Amino acid sequence: MQFPALRQLLLSYLHPDWDLDYADEESAIADFMANESVSSDLVVEIDALLAQRLTQADLYHLFVSDIRSTYFPSEADTTAADWLSWVKSVAQTGLRRPQD
Repeated sequence: MQFPALRQLLLSYLHPDWDLDYADEESAIADFMANESVSSDLVVEIDALLAQRLTQADLYHLFVSDIRSTYFPSEADTTAADWLSWVKSVAQTGLRRPQD
């Protein structure tokens, strides 16, 4: 399975009703980073994905057809590549968060 951490984030945290569970995407990502064993792989997966320099259409296919996610960042808001870069930034903040 390609990109298991990204898959877990998209299917379990950014599911169709994610906005009922979280105030915003950042909260969903923070919850993922705090609770999933694959969370430490997310940054590496995003780096590998961005290195492929996929088109918006290719990323849409990956999200919707390969991962089977109902979540895809709106082109009106940002490109998928820019969104992935933002997710990486949020995830890195979560990785650096001190443990209680």
